[in-house]
Amino acid sequence: MADVAQVGLTVAGAVAAALLGLSLVRRLVPAKSLKPHTDVAAAIYAALGVVYGVILGQVVVAAWTTFQAAQTATTDEASSLVNLVRLAEAFTPAQQRLIEQDVFAYGQAVVQDEWPLMARRLAPSPQAAAAMAALYRTYAGLAGGPTGTLEPYAQSLTELDEVDDARGSRLLASQGGLPDLLWAALLTVGAVTIGFAYLFGVDNPLVQHLMVAALAVVIALLLVLAQALSTPFQAPLQISPNDYERVLQRANYSTPVAFPMPAG
Repeated sequence: MADVAQVGLTVAGAVAAALLGLSLVRRLVPAKSLKPHTDVAAAIYAALGVVYGVILGQVVVAAWTTFQAAQTATTDEASSLVNLVRLAEAFTPAQQRLIEQDVFAYGQAVVQDEWPLMARRLAPSPQAAAAMAALYRTYAGLAGGPTGTLEPYAQSLTELDEVDDARGSRLLASQGGLPDLLWAALLTVGAVTIGFAYLFGVDNPLVQHLMVAALAVVIALLLVLAQALSTPFQAPLQISPNDYERVLQRANYSTPVAFPMPAG
């Protein structure tokens, strides 16, 4: 709810600023003085609106692609960890338990240590990195014995590499976000687009205020959406680590562990 309220305040602030600008311009430039230039302003505004709309739309689509990739990486990582535990059932009981413990330790480190760091763009976590290294050492220690000749062992190495690859994709996505120069361009052109709507000579002030407010709402919402989608491990659309709950359950821990969303 706090994230929704923050988005609402951001949009409300954009609308208030747009309407304040309109009121100030109307005091300096009466609407009747703009009527002779309405046709020219409309033609320029149409071109400006199309260009900005296309650019903003592409940014939102690209950000959505980034968000989906981060979500996929998280799901793939959790699925590969579950597969490691499942494949370990073909090993000796002691080896199986060791792998379960290593997977559990890694899952805990990711959720409890790395997820909060990703929300602050400070990942990776040393604890998660150490747990990943421990997993590799465990499998390396099995290579020389009878377990190393089993087909499930070879499949486990493939799954372990999948975990590492997905982890890398997840960490890379946690450092995402729109470049500062792109943000400056989007905000500047957005402000110009809204400000250009002040130049239409509309007889009814209420109608023009409603038009400007609607335009500000659309632009502000799309900008907030682009920002949220481009930072998938931060509020307000922070990806949940709950996929790791089934990892810990599969690691033969009888008590289900539900992870609340870490504070960003």
